[in-house]
Amino acid sequence: MTVVVLLVGSTTGGILVDHFGIFESPKKAVNRQKILGVLIMILGAAAIKLP
Repeated sequence: MTVVVLLVGSTTGGILVDHFGIFESPKKAVNRQKILGVLIMILGAAAIKLP
């Protein structure tokens, strides 16, 4: 479960860095695919954790 939390956090952080252009990176818009990808990761982790 710890690995899943780290992956979701780093993916979400990467999306935020891209969206706001933090660290002088080029700005990239958040789209539905990125949000859907994070939601699928969270749902997958929940499916594994729940009995």
